[in-house]
Amino acid sequence: MSQLFEKKNVHYRYDYENILQDLKHCEEIEDWDKHANIVRTMSREDLFFLLYYTCYRTDVNQPFVVDRCYEVNDCAENTLDLWAREFYKSTANYTEPFGDNRNILSHQRYREDIFKRV
Repeated sequence: MSQLFEKKNVHYRYDYENILQDLKHCEEIEDWDKHANIVRTMSREDLFFLLYYTCYRTDVNQPFVVDRCYEVNDCAENTLDLWAREFYKSTANYTEPFGDNRNILSHQRYREDIFKRV
């Protein structure tokens, strides 16, 4: 089996390799309801998954960006994020007007914008 997820020197919160294998299995057996449920749940709970899998941003799989995604997930409200240029702040903070990625997917206009860019 080819590798679905390239593990980097990062402490991941979830077993993404196993999650992606489950998604691939759902595709193979055409269980689209289970596939959609996994993607929906993970995209709402985990900004890294939303960017990496849902938005096809494989470039975010690096220690600094993964850590920032978790930071944004954990502290989305009442914070001031000061990041240098070219450090993925617009990517990781795309959900800022909604507090976190749990809310962004409930807004049709922005949800459509995300998937138009994919």
